[in-house]
Order: sequence, then C-alpha cells, then structure tokens
Amino acid sequence: MVPSDALKVWLYAAAAVWLGTWTSPLLYNFGKAIAEVCENKQTIGLIEWLAGICRAADFPAFFRAAIWVSAAGLFYPFLKSLSGGWRAWKQGLQKNPNRLRHLAVGFSAVAVGLLFLIATTILIKNHGQPIPVDVLTKLSVGAIFRALVWAALQEIFYQGLVLGIFLRSMPRPAAIALAAAFFALTHFLELSVGVNVLDPDAAGVGFELLGKWFQPFPSPGAWILTWIPLVGLGGILAYARSATRSLALPIGIHGGWIFANHFSMLLAGRSLQQGWSALIGVIYAGYIVFRITRSHHVHLPPSSEV
Repeated sequence: MVPSDALKVWLYAAAAVWLGTWTSPLLYNFGKAIAEVCENKQTIGLIEWLAGICRAADFPAFFRAAIWVSAAGLFYPFLKSLSGGWRAWKQGLQKNPNRLRHLAVGFSAVAVGLLFLIATTILIKNHGQPIPVDVLTKLSVGAIFRALVWAALQEIFYQGLVLGIFLRSMPRPAAIALAAAFFALTHFLELSVGVNVLDPDAAGVGFELLGKWFQPFPSPGAWILTWIPLVGLGGILAYARSATRSLALPIGIHGGWIFANHFSMLLAGRSLQQGWSALIGVIYAGYIVFRITRSHHVHLPPSSEV
C-alpha cells in the first residue's frame, strides 16, 4: 500500500491541475461578474475587497486560483485515501529541541542574505522604487507574519506529507530528489510573466494557457534559470527536513525566501522565483542549511521509512 501512496501524490496533483484548468474560465467569468455588479455600488467591505481583486486580476491569476481551489477541494479525499490517513504528514518527524533556533536562524539568515542580494542588484542596475522608511517598517512586520504562516502551510504539505510518503516508498536520496521535482513542478505554474491568452472567453482557454506554460524554452540558459532554482530550493527544503526530522528549519528557510521575495517585488518589481538572483539565492540557502545541519546530526530513517 505504501508505494501506491507515492503514486497518489502525483495523481492528486494532476487531478488538481486538470480540474483547475477546466474550471478556470468559469471562475474568471464569475469573478468578473462580481466586479461588474459591484462597480459604482456601495457594498460590505469583504465583497468590495473581493470585487477589487477580481477587477484587477487577469486570466492567469484566475487560472492559478482555480488550481488552488481544486487542490483544496480534492485534498480531503486524497488524505483519506492514504494508508496512514491524516497522520501521514507526521511520517518520520520527531521533536526537535532546537526547533526555535532553527526557525529563527533559518528565517533571518536567508531573509538578510537575499535582501542584501536584492539591494546589490538594485544598486548595480540603478532601478527600483523608493519607499519611505516608516512604510517599509510597517510592511515588514506584516510581511514576516504572512511569510511564516504561508511557509508553514506549504512545508506541512510538501515536506511533512509529500516527502513523508516518499520516504516510506523509496530510499532517502530518491525520496528527496522526487520531492524536489514535485516542488518544482507545482511551483512552476506561479511563473506567469509574459504568459497570457488573447481571448479569455474562448472555448478551452484554460488548456490553451496550460499549453503555453509548458512550451519549449527559447534557450538552454532560460531553461536552467527557470528550473534549477525551483528544483534546488525544493531539494534544500527536503534535505533540511530529512536531516533534522523536523519542519522548523524548512519553515524558517522557506519563510525567509518568501519574505525576501515580497520585498523584491516591492522594491525591484522582480520575483526571486527565476533568474540569476534566484540561482544565487538557492546556492546561499543551501550553504545556510549545510552549516546548520552539520551541527545537528541525525541518523538515517529506519528501514520502515525508506
């Protein structure tokens, strides 16, 4: 039953992408209808906020939202189908007495290092938007909280559940490699720069956009600067979880990355998801994980987990 759980992970992801692709035009039309109905009308704050988001969003944004909604809707049946049920996400995890230190050091080291990289890039290229210090301080407090919450939710799924299932089905190196590939493939759909459709109301427009996302890259360099950072970050997070048998370090590392990416978008208008900055950031994050885990030796999982 355990190897079948690993297959179910991929089937779950494929089902979420297919269902989200199919329903994305419906969500797009629904969202734009809300925006049109609420335009120039006074409504309650929540609906007005939602209408504003729908009004500004393009089709790729609705496409990604549809996939997230589909993944959420299919998650409970997927969890129930696993041999370990909802407890599967705890596979191989143990209490970590250094969890707070791993969380804090992982977050601060990655966040500070990447922010320094962003600042250096802005100075070299002489671009970016000036932001008042007081506004930046207020934004940073909320950004830290949001980054840690979003990182925790992702790491419970990717490193807690998915990697835990893979560790039960195959040797540890193969499980880490497969978890890194899964992380990269599922995050690839977030890279939507320059990808759109001509007519959002056309038949099968969701599958048209999905096809554009996976078109061949114009050059080997573009392929490397897109996939290597995603696979590298996924592998670093998986290794951190496996080495410490805890989610604290992956949450800290991932939270620091999300936090820095927020300010990269804010200050430079560019994401840390791909490109040379992302590649350098992944190498730096890998060095941080190596330094932390070198002093936190953990034995390999027992044979029942690999």
